[in-house]
Amino acid sequence: MADGESPFVIVAVPDFSGSASYAFEVRSLFLLGSWMENAGGGAESSLHLACIGEPPASVLWLADRAGAALSTHEPFPMPGVKWSNKFRGFEINSPAEQILLVDMDVLILGDLSPLVEMCGCVAAAPEIHPRFPNWIFEKMYEHAGVPAPEERIPCRKTELGLAVSPFGSYDNRPEEARAMVPLFNAGILWAPRECGLAQLWEEYTRKLLGFGRGLGPPHDANAALNNDDEPSLSVAIEVLKARGVPFRRLPPEYHSMWLTVLYGDPRLSEAKLLHAFSFFRRVKPGGAAIGRELVRFKRHLRRRALPGWGRRLSRIGAWLHPSRPAVADYLELAAFLDMLHDKHVVPALKAAAGKR
Repeated sequence: MADGESPFVIVAVPDFSGSASYAFEVRSLFLLGSWMENAGGGAESSLHLACIGEPPASVLWLADRAGAALSTHEPFPMPGVKWSNKFRGFEINSPAEQILLVDMDVLILGDLSPLVEMCGCVAAAPEIHPRFPNWIFEKMYEHAGVPAPEERIPCRKTELGLAVSPFGSYDNRPEEARAMVPLFNAGILWAPRECGLAQLWEEYTRKLLGFGRGLGPPHDANAALNNDDEPSLSVAIEVLKARGVPFRRLPPEYHSMWLTVLYGDPRLSEAKLLHAFSFFRRVKPGGAAIGRELVRFKRHLRRRALPGWGRRLSRIGAWLHPSRPAVADYLELAAFLDMLHDKHVVPALKAAAGKR
């Protein structure tokens, strides 16, 4: 299948080649279903799954009905970097000039066509918290051979008025949550196809391998800096900005998380893309397992919407009378997930089972 003549293409990279293939299968079905419900069929964008390994029959079946494109790729040759398959998303054959690269735990909640206003720009959202003190990021830039940016930005938790957790074993420095070295979340990324971001991102990922050694306990610096995609992405963005490529903050509605929804930035009714962390990470083959994992994930959402649920009887009143915005948003999102499961995921799995 080929992408249409759309201004931008939404690309996700499921990995069907390893032990987590079934989890990627289920996440692919939810993504495809959310696309069909909220964005499919429009002229502004198309959806492409850049599959690592052969896609399963259920994904083939639902992608055909969604009008989504599929391509097959080998795992990206970067040992020790678990997320490097993302780079395959930039290799797809598409006439679209702009790419919206999304993680597999992203759901489409609304119309994405207004994104065309940002064509020609690179756009990403600030990270939810700084991860490390600024001095580590300044050393990171020195190691990469790139001038450290003078700009400072608030993390998303600071924007929401929330406290920021300590930097692992480092001292908590709340001033650096309000003014951190620019660090951008790579879960939803908007970029021109030909701006060179993919090449720079790969280059600085390779340069920063092993950078964290000697900066602190391995869990705090070395392992996290090597296994996270945000540090090298942020360096690549700074290089592009220095080359004159326009950069824009990705509006909150195009990179919402359950935490940001709970604090109203944006409300669920305003959100277009939801980065649903931990969505179907532990699912195993079998329809009942999917149902159990969906219940587990909804329970996770409910606990965040109703802190103390299960420990205080007074919470039952809030549950029965959902006047709080967070509760209303929980009920709406839970119903949406149930609908995707029943309308798209189960039929795709049944159709695939019938072909075996």
